[in-house]
Parts: sequence; C-alpha cells; structure tokens
Amino acid sequence: LKGTVLVTGVLKVPRQMTLRIEPGTVIHFAGATDKQAAASLEVAGRLVAQGTQQAPVVFTGAYRTPFAGDWGGIHFVNSKKKNLMTFCQISAAHQAMSLSASTLTMKGGSIGHSREGVLVTDSTMVISHGVQVHHVERAIAMQRGTLIVHGAVLRDNRLGLQADQSSLTLQQVVVLRNAQEGVQLTDSRFTLEQVRIAENRTGLSVQGGSGQVRESRFVTNRQDGLAAKDAQIRILESLFAENQGLGVFLTRVHGQINRSVLRHNQGGALRAITSSQVDAS
Repeated sequence: LKGTVLVTGVLKVPRQMTLRIEPGTVIHFAGATDKQAAASLEVAGRLVAQGTQQAPVVFTGAYRTPFAGDWGGIHFVNSKKKNLMTFCQISAAHQAMSLSASTLTMKGGSIGHSREGVLVTDSTMVISHGVQVHHVERAIAMQRGTLIVHGAVLRDNRLGLQADQSSLTLQQVVVLRNAQEGVQLTDSRFTLEQVRIAENRTGLSVQGGSGQVRESRFVTNRQDGLAAKDAQIRILESLFAENQGLGVFLTRVHGQINRSVLRHNQGGALRAITSSQVDAS
C-alpha cells in the first residue's frame, strides 16, 4: 500500500500473504455504521510497515476530528511471521494493537489517543527506538507473553504497563505521569535496567514472581517508589527519592538492596514486613 487509503470493514492479511506498506502512507479506517462494525486490520500472515522519521506510516480514523475508538485497531492472530512496524503512528483506535499467538517488532513511532494501547497474549513483542505510548487506558497489557523493550516512553495513561505470568526486559524506558501504577507485575519474571519511573501512583508494583532492578530511578511517585509482595527481587545501584510514600515497601519478599540510594521519601526509606535476607547496604 502507498499514498492515502480508506479502509471499510475488516482488511484481512491471510496466512502465507504479506502486506507491505510504504513510507508516508496514510491509512484511514472507517467508523462504525448501522450496518457495519468499525474498520480494522487483521493480520494472520505478515505485516511489513516501513515508515521513516520523515515519512511515517499513519493508521488513524476516517473522521475529520479523530476520537479514541473511531476504528477497531490492528490485530495479529496466529501470526508467527517476522512482522515489522518501523516509525508507525497509530491513533484514534479502540484497541490500538493486539497480539494473540503472534510476534511483532516495533521500531520508533507512537501509539496514542486510543481507548487501549497494546494487548499481548501468548505472544512476543520487541519494542525499540523510542516508541511512545500515551493517552490510552493501559499502554501495554500482557498475559503469558514476552516483552523486550530497548528505549520507549509510556506516559500520560491511566496505567503504564500491566503484566500477568509474563517475561519482561525493560532497558532505557521512561514511565511517566500515569494515573495509576507505572508498572504492575503479577507472577512474572522481569529485568529493569536504566529505567526511570516518575509521577505515577506507585512506581513499580510486584505481586509474586522474581526479577531484578538495576541502575533505575523511582522518583516523585504519589505513593511508594517500589512495592513488592510474595516475590524475589534484587535491587542494585538504583535511586528512590521524593516519593510521597515509602521508597521501598517489601512484604514477604526474599531479596537484596545493594549500592542504592533511598532519600527524601515522605513515608520513609524502607519497610520490610516478614521479608528475609533483605540487605539494604
């Protein structure tokens, strides 16, 4: 595809087929009518949408004034192909993007002003090159998925990242000004490195699971910087400062805090309830 395109109904990419979208393409998806649901893109084959910084690929609604929920979104279903989206802009969708038993690499671009951001279920997603997800309900929501992020911003959403029974690696990620938790993990494995989590309700919430936090900053969150329960966690060379609750709140946690700074947190630096081997050196 190239140029300006209007999609009505469901644009399907069947198995064994590849849809290629050229730089600068703008795709408008029609809204719902009395006879037809809102338009969407469904990928069972392969999607290669290769925009550039100067000429992004745009996925948006067809109305002159876009509004969250105008169109259905982009949905990958049983697509294990090398799906690739570079410098794509997605807006005004109901569910901007979903992956079910699929794989996707997204480099650059943005997802915003939609009802929901990205839903990853039994799938693998790789994000890099400063992707921004903003002004949605949940920037990224995961169930039994794998997420690898090297450079991204999750900002101004209701919730930043929510994962259940998943595996996550976050490097050089900014999680900023989300109304609820910045990152909320349940029974997941995680690595956070050089992550900045600021101005959320709780910065990082962990329930079960295991992981480590390294060289990261948890600052000016409205409650605790990090709160973990029934988990294993190791914290190295990180900063917890100026949070309105505790810097770190641990309940029945096995782990260590080494070479980290906890200062100027209104609720105190550290509270560990029935936690074992918590070394706060």
